[in-house]
Amino acid sequence: MGKDINPVSAQVTRDHFSGFLCYTISQGTTMSHTKVSSQPPPIPELPNSLMGSPSSSQSSWDTSDTGSSPGACVDRRVDEDYLPLQMKDPKLQAYFFLMERALRTCHPAALHAEALNLTQDIVAKPTDVASSIRAVAETLAKAGYRKVEYSRSCALIAREVSCQLQSTSHDASVSFKNRLISAVMEVFDKYYLKVNLWHLGGLNGLDSVEEKMINVAAFAGDLFALDLLPVKMVHDSIIANLAYANQVSTVHCRALHLFLLHARTHIGPSIKLEILSNVRRQLIRCTRGPPIAYDRMAQLWVIECCTVIDQTIEQDRLACQDGGKPAAVSHQWDMVLSKNGWFSALIS
Repeated sequence: MGKDINPVSAQVTRDHFSGFLCYTISQGTTMSHTKVSSQPPPIPELPNSLMGSPSSSQSSWDTSDTGSSPGACVDRRVDEDYLPLQMKDPKLQAYFFLMERALRTCHPAALHAEALNLTQDIVAKPTDVASSIRAVAETLAKAGYRKVEYSRSCALIAREVSCQLQSTSHDASVSFKNRLISAVMEVFDKYYLKVNLWHLGGLNGLDSVEEKMINVAAFAGDLFALDLLPVKMVHDSIIANLAYANQVSTVHCRALHLFLLHARTHIGPSIKLEILSNVRRQLIRCTRGPPIAYDRMAQLWVIECCTVIDQTIEQDRLACQDGGKPAAVSHQWDMVLSKNGWFSALIS
């Protein structure tokens, strides 16, 4: 990062904006925030920072010999680790910034109070613990994917409820976590496993159903980050349905981006490095074929997903150097979120 690369006549530079890669071209206009219906012209490619960048101005995909004669036939390879170069839409870049800030939480005292109330709802009915656990778990699941800015707060409440139940009954704690996971995955599977999303195309605005589709992926990421969602379920269900064969619309990219962003800093087992690398390569392959090859907006989402994957890989690599300790989860509470009645509004 920080190196000038000159794959075309226009100077290409890379800079950072709040931790995310922002690609700009010194000559050219900003792409509009719309879906491109016709096939775009061929575009040069820019290497990702963690995969290494060329030390010279020669393009990384130009395999020609520098001593070859002018006009000689040149073989150009397709490197699966290289992203397509795109101009960032300013509104989309602002969205990425806001989604990173969405990891802020309500005040810890407010989270503790809500967790205590929900735990009391369970222990106060010893004769019907199972139904109480189911009701609380489904309430938290509903609140978690209602609004993305509150998803991390709801995940923290769920973790505290689980810990409080653990102090009185191990079986109750396990039952609560299983019911919470089941409630979240039922919604996830409803949208990403059983529905053909082709008709959604490039989403620029969300209605209530589509918003829930995006938010449930974010909440699943929060649960994974707090060690409430098993890593095997992430591999077999969430990533399998967001990044592989069923990925036919921009909504998959949007959901995958939020899941990876919310799952990035985790206290439990990490997503396997091999899985993350394969997902990255799969995303780049998608940009070279229909329908994403003809959708500039989808390609921008792919770039951002790959950026989050690279950050996660680097974070986990450093954690392994530190004795394999999981990354610390640090939360900053937001005064704007900590308003009276926020949890009741989510479940109403």
